[in-house]
Amino acid sequence: TDKEARKGSQPQLEAAMILDTIQSVAGRLAAEGRLHEHPALLWTTVALLRADQPNLYHRALKLLPALPYYPFLFGEQTKASMPEDFWAYSESWSPAFAGVQPYLLQGLMSEMTENSTLDLLVLLADTKPEADGFVDASPMRFLTSILAFLPWIIRQIVAPKTSTSG
Repeated sequence: TDKEARKGSQPQLEAAMILDTIQSVAGRLAAEGRLHEHPALLWTTVALLRADQPNLYHRALKLLPALPYYPFLFGEQTKASMPEDFWAYSESWSPAFAGVQPYLLQGLMSEMTENSTLDLLVLLADTKPEADGFVDASPMRFLTSILAFLPWIIRQIVAPKTSTSG
């Protein structure tokens, strides 16, 4: 029935509203230079990348460009400047958290998120060692990047070239 269909979509609607709120709060905190004080926002975004719901994944992906606002991940500060409870958010995840890159791979499967996913993968592939732990720093990081970029590279090679000469 129509009522049952609305009831089934209610959790997704609520999750979307929560993500809108998080995006608004994250934007404001980033503008104030205080986003790094709230690692729960970052971990919520990463957790939503694990969702089986494409709508939630796409919304979470929109939040990840705020990553550079976490100076202990991408700036001059070091891991020593991380909040003490930074890793507490992911300690109970199964499988264990081993870097954000694998969660981004599904973003390459959608035209809607492909470009922003590639931008983030490039950012993460070139991340400084201070981000170890959040960004997979193992030798697998480069293999993951190569595997992630391979379909895009093949498409660029195989795609018909458009001529701009008149």
